[in-house]
Amino acid sequence: MFALVTTAALMRDHAHDPSRNIVILTGAGVSDESSLATFRGPRGLWEGTKAMKPAYLHLRPNEDLPPIPRRSSRIVIVADEVVCDAWMDKVAAWLVQAGCLYAVAWGTACEAWHDSVDRAALEACNHADSPNEQFVMTTWHATESLADAFWFAAQCAFHPTVDLVATIIVHIAYEGRAQEVLKIFADRQDLAGDA
Repeated sequence: MFALVTTAALMRDHAHDPSRNIVILTGAGVSDESSLATFRGPRGLWEGTKAMKPAYLHLRPNEDLPPIPRRSSRIVIVADEVVCDAWMDKVAAWLVQAGCLYAVAWGTACEAWHDSVDRAALEACNHADSPNEQFVMTTWHATESLADAFWFAAQCAFHPTVDLVATIIVHIAYEGRAQEVLKIFADRQDLAGDA
């Protein structure tokens, strides 16, 4: 059910019943009028996203995993090859232990990759509710192009409570294609034609 209400009424109702969910829908111009940072304006939120430069990590299927530093990360899984479930689960646990807080899965069996990261996140907190700062968000993009999945990763894949300091493209393939994959990512971030 949707209702149009004033801010005062919203605050009054929420004070009486703080368990109620509140959704606020806004339109263009509201941020600027409210002295909040706009998306594309001067010093807007877009300034922080357009400089995103991902790291590229090539993983050959079923090989040992390299050490990576732990940091809050956005991981884009580009799966070009079919892998066994055990190795997929091993990679997912490795990513979560390394600080993955948002996983975007694309390619072969991307829904299975998504589910594997979800399971690894549950196992990392012993199947209990995870604290907000450890909550791992996941999406899969089976029907989208790689370029569109990259656009989503850079423009929409943000954690609600933690600043993701790194973006890592994890390419599951027998042969790496770092230059090609990074070029697709960079080209898709130019949104001049999307406005």
